[in-house]
Amino acid sequence: VLHDLPIFLPTLTETERELFMHIMQEALNAPQAYLTNKERRQIRQALETFLEENGIKQAYEIADFAVEMSVQNKIYTNSALLACPHLYEMMQMLNKITTIQRGNQNIQVATDRASKIIFALKNFSRQDHTDEKATTSINDSIETVLTLYYNQIKQGVDVVRHFANLPEILAYPDELVQVWTNLIHNAIHAMEGKGTLTITTQQENHKILTSITDTGAGIPTDIQDKIFNAFFTTKKLGEGSGLGLDIVKKIIDKHVGKIWLESEAGKGTTFFVEIPI
Repeated sequence: VLHDLPIFLPTLTETERELFMHIMQEALNAPQAYLTNKERRQIRQALETFLEENGIKQAYEIADFAVEMSVQNKIYTNSALLACPHLYEMMQMLNKITTIQRGNQNIQVATDRASKIIFALKNFSRQDHTDEKATTSINDSIETVLTLYYNQIKQGVDVVRHFANLPEILAYPDELVQVWTNLIHNAIHAMEGKGTLTITTQQENHKILTSITDTGAGIPTDIQDKIFNAFFTTKKLGEGSGLGLDIVKKIIDKHVGKIWLESEAGKGTTFFVEIPI
């Protein structure tokens, strides 16, 4: 493309070059469209028909390029573009340029994701054998768990973060990761993988309050008092040990903190964790 572009541009008229640069900017700045194959086919077929009705040759290829770049609306609204003798060549070159950018963006996203997963795994696997407290960031600790659960939440769970600017605290970092892992896992399970997970952190006097809210079915009132008991579980046989929340409560007690919940049938559940700074 870098070799062909300087040769290609002089073959265009001045008007075509202006249109080429305009469409290129539109294509490079267009948000990536996540269309199903059926949606993409319908949009392309409609544009192909429009181009054919306007006497444009190679309508199928031009429509395919336009949809791929998410600039099909420019074809409909720009009559000067339809009059370009080199419309096919222009769209072909534009598609090559934007394909390079999309590839670079995908590589960057994948690289960022891989680095975050490695960082999260390193944090997750670190064991505190000395049983001594260490300087810990609550927000970073939660982000570690969200990164590890990325594949489980990306399909149907919207994560809403309301993270305050918090001071670091002395805590048992690996054990706090266990707390967030259990609460986030339970929230995803309660929503059956689809819903909104809202996580809020805030400082209240000399304490940090964290809340984790799901939009699941809620926990019945008559069993809420038993939820932190060892071996008590609301999950199906074989899906839960009933030890998760018992361990969570022991860890919070070890931090001289508090944990409690609020739940409403049909609307969801919020777990609150309060830890002294």
